[in-house]
Amino acid sequence: MDKILIIDDEKMLHLTINEIIETMLPGIKTINAYSGKEGIKLAQEEYPSLILLDLMLPIMNGYEICTHLKNNKRTRYIPIIMITGMQSNYQVKIKSLEAGADAFLTKPLSIPELIAQIKSMLRLSEAEHMLRKERDKLINVVEEKTIALDESKERWDIIINNTNDGIWDWNLKTQEAFYSNKWKEILGFAEEEIKSNIDSFFSLIHEEDRDSAERIFDEYTHNLTNKFQLEIRMRCKDDTYKWLSYRGDSIRDENDEIIRIIGTQSDITDKKILEQKLSKMAHYDILTGLPNRVLLEDRLKQSINRSSRSGTMTGLFYIDIDGFKSVNDTYGHGIGDILLQQISHRMLKLIRKVDTLSRVGGDEFIVVLADLKDISSTEIIAKRIIIEVGKEYLINECLIHVAASVGIALFPENAQNAENLITMADIAMYSAKEAGGNQLRYFNSEVNKMTKQAIQKKQLSEAIIEKKFSVLFQPQLSVIERKLFGIEAILHWDKKKTTVDTHEDFHFLAMGSDLNFQVAKLVFDTVVARILLWKKDNLEFPRVTLHLNSQQFYYMNLYNYIITALDENGLDGTYMKINVTENIIMQNLEMAVEILNKYASQGFHVGLDNFGIGYFSVQHTKFYALHTMKFNFPFVTKLVTISDKVNIAKSIVDFAHGLNMTVVADGIKNHADMLTLKNIGCDIAQGEHVHPAITPDSISELLLEYNNSNKGIIDPVTY
Repeated sequence: MDKILIIDDEKMLHLTINEIIETMLPGIKTINAYSGKEGIKLAQEEYPSLILLDLMLPIMNGYEICTHLKNNKRTRYIPIIMITGMQSNYQVKIKSLEAGADAFLTKPLSIPELIAQIKSMLRLSEAEHMLRKERDKLINVVEEKTIALDESKERWDIIINNTNDGIWDWNLKTQEAFYSNKWKEILGFAEEEIKSNIDSFFSLIHEEDRDSAERIFDEYTHNLTNKFQLEIRMRCKDDTYKWLSYRGDSIRDENDEIIRIIGTQSDITDKKILEQKLSKMAHYDILTGLPNRVLLEDRLKQSINRSSRSGTMTGLFYIDIDGFKSVNDTYGHGIGDILLQQISHRMLKLIRKVDTLSRVGGDEFIVVLADLKDISSTEIIAKRIIIEVGKEYLINECLIHVAASVGIALFPENAQNAENLITMADIAMYSAKEAGGNQLRYFNSEVNKMTKQAIQKKQLSEAIIEKKFSVLFQPQLSVIERKLFGIEAILHWDKKKTTVDTHEDFHFLAMGSDLNFQVAKLVFDTVVARILLWKKDNLEFPRVTLHLNSQQFYYMNLYNYIITALDENGLDGTYMKINVTENIIMQNLEMAVEILNKYASQGFHVGLDNFGIGYFSVQHTKFYALHTMKFNFPFVTKLVTISDKVNIAKSIVDFAHGLNMTVVADGIKNHADMLTLKNIGCDIAQGEHVHPAITPDSISELLLEYNNSNKGIIDPVTY
């Protein structure tokens, strides 16, 4: 029974590999070691057919363990597969092979590649084991000069004829060679078609692999390496090429000089094809076949490094296809995919072989122009791309037109590294789109400033789509009794995911865009969903306040959406309150009154928000009824001296009470503020000191607590 020793300090990796081997290679026993010392001990005791060795181990690393095993007479011939998490690190691979590893795998492990490597190594282990036995016997035969030579040769013929791998034997003294029938069969040759010399082998090697094969052969025969191992392409009889793995061991004379090399030949073409497919999947866009962002960044870094050494420049185009979304919506994604392929094909014709065209998003491309001596050619190529992409496309009898916006950034003029260069070109591209598309822009400080707001809008829009925005609820409590008076819905977002820091910045960016409607809809939908849950749980609750900015308030489609959604859910406006600022009302008094009356007719209460920062006249109250007036307590009082603070606040309260409005003071930060509000007769308090804004689930828990403790919540319809 074949045994595989796994040396790794991660128990989860042991469990995973054990399960894979048990499922896909039944009959093979696994042995588990969790340290280098334990692994060396088990290797000597159990003598496994194969060792899977992790590179990064404590105390003894994989290099040290591998060297120790290869220097031990009992374990030196056991094949070792080195496993590491260091992706595509050439130096790590070389060092592993120099330490004696026979193969190399990277984490995360590919199951097909793992199984293929295990099978290959087990075949090698079996062949090498049998070869060593036969070699020892042959040497004994030579030394003893007995008739056992014939018996050994018979066994040797049996091995050769029954193995799936080819067998080869080189005599370095005479340059004669033996190649088994299987060796020739793998390449498609008949027995008499391969001459019995070493040159026959090297003459069939692919010209791109020949130099490395000769170097490895020379290093091995001059004792510079301790193993003979090749993975090369060999020419078959039909002039096609196969990937073959060659592994050999040596016979030495009394002077320890290599006189013969005997080894195996394995067909690894399928394995190489799989590796190439996996590499292509990891580095190329499946739809267009262009390099993806991973490969692009690698090539861009290489180009920047060359430019740094040679004093040349690297140019980068960030290209967006204007109108592509419309194509998808109108004709379907199938047509859109063909369009992207044709666009890619057109742009490839316009750049040099040393340049790189990459697809980095749905309809976004990046071009890297390498080794530029001056910038004159960049604008020429960019204009050609705009012209070529803008030509019409005929796809499945559909005549299609799109355009290209191109942003240009240069190294070292605009940025000092790959990541920043891409960002600079991206900013310039947005500037081109803002200019109406079918344009090109170079990155500069003015473009950067003009584009910042456009990028922020895009980030906010993506944040809504990706649900990075959320809604919090902040309770409002009566100043005297501290009973729950109302709940205010507050928009919240993860500021780490955008470049927008304040509500003012957000509303400035949202104005004049569909983003404003998306935000209002998100808040309203969240409130409706929560009210339905409260009603289902038979909870009493106060009105929930919604804030509307100027665009949202005057946008009748939002009003229609709100009323329709309430009706479809069996609700009405008696569960909510609309808050608007006095400035919004004064923008268009006549229309504002009409809209407020529409909301009032549906049962909504109306509140005046942020009183004291705009213009408000008592005469305007004759046009509509306001239920609440909210003012920001810290903002109003910080405008006057401490001695006047109470008087100013009391004047606001008295003014509101005179208009039959409930007064809400926002921004309460401490107990002293609460005492002041109580003394001047303010009705309602809101702020972090009163109660912080909390999640929808937390506000539901708070309502349940108030209901169960009989806090006397006022019915939302009557208060």
